[in-house]
Amino acid sequence: MHLLGVGMKTHRWLLVSLLCCPGLVRAAPVHKIVAEFPTKFRTESPSFYFAGVPHTLAGGDFIYMGKGVWAEQQIFKLLDTRTHKLVSLEMPFDKFIAANARRFPRKRDKLFMDYPIRRLLFYEPGAKRAVFVFDHRRDRKSYLAVWHTDGNRIDIAADYTITRKQWMDLKPVFFDAEKQTFYLRQVWGPMGTKPWETAPHQVKLIAMSTNGATETVTQFESQRNLLRYYYVDAPRKRVLFPQYAEKAGKGPKPKGWLVELGNGSKKEFEMPVTAYGGTFSPDGRHIFLYAAQIGQLLKLDAESGRIVRRKKVPKRGFPLGYCGKDRLMLVTHRGVLFFHPKTFKRTAMVPMSAFYEKKTAHVEGSLVVGDKAFLTLWGDVMKVVEFPKGCK
Repeated sequence: MHLLGVGMKTHRWLLVSLLCCPGLVRAAPVHKIVAEFPTKFRTESPSFYFAGVPHTLAGGDFIYMGKGVWAEQQIFKLLDTRTHKLVSLEMPFDKFIAANARRFPRKRDKLFMDYPIRRLLFYEPGAKRAVFVFDHRRDRKSYLAVWHTDGNRIDIAADYTITRKQWMDLKPVFFDAEKQTFYLRQVWGPMGTKPWETAPHQVKLIAMSTNGATETVTQFESQRNLLRYYYVDAPRKRVLFPQYAEKAGKGPKPKGWLVELGNGSKKEFEMPVTAYGGTFSPDGRHIFLYAAQIGQLLKLDAESGRIVRRKKVPKRGFPLGYCGKDRLMLVTHRGVLFFHPKTFKRTAMVPMSAFYEKKTAHVEGSLVVGDKAFLTLWGDVMKVVEFPKGCK
C-alpha cells in the first residue's frame, strides 16, 4: 500500500514524527517562481549573446544578461531585479567610431569585425554613466570606455595592448557612489596555461572616476589565476579576491587577498579550492565561503583568515548569499539550501526538481540577490524565485 507515492513504513514514520516530534521534519520555505526569462535570445530580433556568468549592476538593481551580436552588439540586455522586466540599453557606438575615424579606421564592412564590444562592466543610472570594454582586432588593443548616458558621449579611459604571449581580463568590482569612483580588477596572465595551473599572474585594482581618469590603487603578483568570482563587502568598501585551484591541482595551497578599496591595503589568507560562492556577514566580522569541489561551507574570521566553522554540504554549486538577516542561501546542483549563519544548521532545502524537470542541474550563472534566487541552467532559462514568507 502506498500513499502519495510514499511507502507504508515511511508514511507511518512521517505521521509519528509530525504528531510527536514535529521538529524532526523540516518543511521547505514557501517559494514562488515569479518570472522566467530566456537566456538564449537567438529567436528574437535583434539576437543576443548570453553573458554566460551574469553580474549585478547598480548595487543589485539590475543583472547584466548579455549583449547583441553582430550589428546589434551595442545593445545591452539587463534584467531589473525589482520589477522582473527586461531592459534594453542602446549605445551610440557606431556613431562614436564614425566620429573618431582617424583613431579607429574601418577596414571591414561590419563594425563588429573591426571593433567587437566585449561586455558591459558597469551601469549606474544615478551617476548617468556606463562602462564597457571593446577591442581593436587589427592592433590587438583593448579599450576601457565610459559612456555618458545623459548626453550619449563616449570617452576612452585607457587602452591596453594584448601581445601573443599574454591575455588580459577586466572585471567590475564596485561603484563607490560617495566618491563617484568605479573599481575594476585587471589580471594579466600567460597564454597557453590552463586555469588551474600555477604561473605568474599580474593583478591590479584600478580606480576610475566618472570622467574616465584612472589610477592604480594596488597591484600584486599571484602564482595562480584568480577566480572569476570575488566577494565584496560593500558597507566597508573592501573585496576578497580568491585564487583559482582545483582539488587535483599541483602547487601551493590557494590563497586570497582581502583588499581595502580606499587605500589598497591588503591581507593575505589561505583559501579553500574552488571557492565558487562567498559573502560577508552583515557586521563584516566573518567571511562565508562555499568550496564546491569538496562540498564544504566555511566561516572565516575576516581579520585573521582563520577558519572558525566548517560543514559538509553537497558538492557542485555556485552562489552563496544572505537571505534575510539570519539565513544563508546556497544554490547547488541539487537544490537551494538554507543554513543558520552562526551554527551552520541546515534549516531547509528546496530540491532542484521544484524549479526544473530534473533532480540535478548545472547552475553556474545563478545569483543570489537580496532575498531572491535567480536560477539559470547555464544558458537555458533564468527563473526568478521569491520566498514570500522568508527563508526559514
